[in-house]
Amino acid sequence: MRKEKLLKYLKKLTDLLEKIGKAFYKTKENGTGLGLMITYKIIEEHQGSIAIQSSMGIGTKEEIFFTDSIMC
Repeated sequence: MRKEKLLKYLKKLTDLLEKIGKAFYKTKENGTGLGLMITYKIIEEHQGSIAIQSSMGIGTKEEIFFTDSIMC
């Protein structure tokens, strides 16, 4: 039974990760679904990248990386 629960959780997490950053996808009732999409576009325009690490019940850590050339 535990394995089934884990597989169900992983499927839900995979579905969520595929949707994050898409226009108008939101997880909060009062959200617009534009925040991460705009953030991703800005990072992309500056040849940067983003890493997201999430631990259930603990929180989410996001790191944004840019090349040195952005500082010039």
